[in-house]
Amino acid sequence: MTSRLKYAKHLLGVDGLQLLYKTSDEAVKSIVEMGNMMKKLMTIEQEYAKAVDKLLKTQKKDKENGTLKFAWECMLTELDNYAKQRNTFASIALNEIQNSLNNLVKEKERERKRLMTEGMKITKELHDSQVALAKAKQNYIKLHKEMEREQQAYNQSKNDPKMKPSNLQKIQQKVQQLQDRVSQSEMDYKVAVANANSQQTKFFENDQPKLLDEFQNFEEERVNLLKLNFTRFAQSQSDFPSAIQLSLSSLNNSINAIDVTADTDTFLDKHKNGVTPPAPINFEPCTDSTVAASSTTPPVGVSGPAPGTSGTTSSGAGGFLSSLLAPAAPAPAPAKHRPAYQDKEYGLTANDNGLSVDEKRNKLIAQQTELSGFLSSEIRSLHGLEKLVQFYSADPTGQDKTKAELQEQQKRVKVLEDHLAKVERQLAELESAQGEGEVDGETERVEVVAVAVGRFDYVATNENELSFKQGETLNILEQDASGWWYAELNGQLGFVPHNYLEVLSS
Repeated sequence: MTSRLKYAKHLLGVDGLQLLYKTSDEAVKSIVEMGNMMKKLMTIEQEYAKAVDKLLKTQKKDKENGTLKFAWECMLTELDNYAKQRNTFASIALNEIQNSLNNLVKEKERERKRLMTEGMKITKELHDSQVALAKAKQNYIKLHKEMEREQQAYNQSKNDPKMKPSNLQKIQQKVQQLQDRVSQSEMDYKVAVANANSQQTKFFENDQPKLLDEFQNFEEERVNLLKLNFTRFAQSQSDFPSAIQLSLSSLNNSINAIDVTADTDTFLDKHKNGVTPPAPINFEPCTDSTVAASSTTPPVGVSGPAPGTSGTTSSGAGGFLSSLLAPAAPAPAPAKHRPAYQDKEYGLTANDNGLSVDEKRNKLIAQQTELSGFLSSEIRSLHGLEKLVQFYSADPTGQDKTKAELQEQQKRVKVLEDHLAKVERQLAELESAQGEGEVDGETERVEVVAVAVGRFDYVATNENELSFKQGETLNILEQDASGWWYAELNGQLGFVPHNYLEVLSS
């Protein structure tokens, strides 16, 4: 059994915190989206039950005779029972799950804000100690250079027969004063070094590991609570007639397959950055070499952005705090474990010949969703490696290793693209084959609820969104309270952000 991966080991450094700030925000938004879906589903179920009840009231039970009459009455009764059961499902089960998800959002948002506040605090403490160290070192070197100049002037004056004793005494007094100030600045520099080392040790060995453990608990608890709500949903479905039971097996299997530890391991496999606590900072006595270096090299940390921002330095290393916490460029990330999808067969196989058309379609759609998620994640990793290749432009060894990883990552993306193309081809063939055996009906008409024009350019971030330019006119098909509207542009459909649009007519 492999050991469990930990955030506190694999996400050290400010980059690790920045990643968790982002992923925890996405995690809360995901719960919000699930709650909205449950709310919409509840409305659909309730409207269905009302529509069936209204329809049944128009039906006459005595229009037939004998066994046919009995069969007709049984059919109407069962339809009524089924409608009532779905209404009960919506009013009790879905409402309970929605309320649970809403409460989870509030709880996790409060916890996320607390963890981010603590992260900003410990990062600022480390940043302040580094700034103080830079200032103390700069002052020490400045005074040391000034004292050397005055000492040289005093030595020259002693050998000058024209120099008055009173003036020579003044120069000597100034040299003595500078020597006292240099001694004090040297003590201040040493104190700043000690404090910076203390803060560095405190950050990497105490404060951040503790905070990373809390972030890991945050995510694992979220997954467990979602698993509980998914289980409630599946259990509530189990009361439905046998026609619905066919879908329960795969649903229960997927829920029972949720593994918090495996999810955590997969997350860290994709994002672990290889950062380790840096070496202690050593006191550097002032010599000619350090004076020269000081005149050309700015002190560490003086020009960086404030804690919690994502600014970048001229080196491209990811901002001030990244360079502050990693004095030397990190080694290329360690090799990842073999992704699960590489050992999995996608698409329909000979073993699926016995499945119905709906079962085949459901299997392909599930694989399409899974592959799209894997592909999105691997493409993000690919972009990260491309940036890392540029970062190692001054380090040929590190760049060569990163290029090798980039090639492997490109292969992974290609494998996923091939899998996804195969699944989508089989899905299209399945739909085409089914369509050939059906009678052509009327083309589904999509109602346009509003017409809007783009206020700004928008570029889609995934396959479910729709890109558009400023000034282009879109047909709005659905206006969702979440702010994401479903729209049509030039025959393409997708979600768009409403705040990028100006509604022309409704």
